[in-house]
Amino acid sequence: MTRMQNTYYQDIATSGTMLPAPGERIHLPRLAPDVHQAMIALAEAASDGLDPAVAALIRMRSSQLNGCASGVDRHVGAARRVGLSEQKIIAVAAWRATPFFTVRERAALALAESVARPGAVPDEVFDGAARAFDEDELARVIAMTVAAHAWDRLDAVTHRSPRDPRPHGRQHPHRDPAPGTPDEPANC
Repeated sequence: MTRMQNTYYQDIATSGTMLPAPGERIHLPRLAPDVHQAMIALAEAASDGLDPAVAALIRMRSSQLNGCASGVDRHVGAARRVGLSEQKIIAVAAWRATPFFTVRERAALALAESVARPGAVPDEVFDGAARAFDEDELARVIAMTVAAHAWDRLDAVTHRSPRDPRPHGRQHPHRDPAPGTPDEPANC
């Protein structure tokens, strides 16, 4: 980092100015609406019958693991709406080291982490999830985990950005759609 860049970042840090997020590369809903709709359908099908708190934890942890800023932003809000405590929301990144999560939540989080890694899901992780969920629920947990990771990867490659919290801040055209519109992937 040059001296000039270092000064710039020091000035930003002391002024409280927020750095802009990277610009969106492409707008998938407009350019490939069929793919976008298929992703929404996958996420909706995966969440059908799944405990909303478990789904929210899977989505949040997936977005954290994938470095998906828009997903973390979106899923924290969704977690609050389904009633997850602030304690759980804050601690989800360190879930193993806390007493805040149920056996089912821990099994879902372990599976979400394992799916994010290359290679097969270890038997002990799968077996733990199979003990925590019945077969129908387990199928939904697996599908939700895969859908969440897929959305995160799409967001990462397209540079989908979280909402700018500043009044009149820069907004991406798909970041604040009206509820129920095709651009609102509520279940991803």
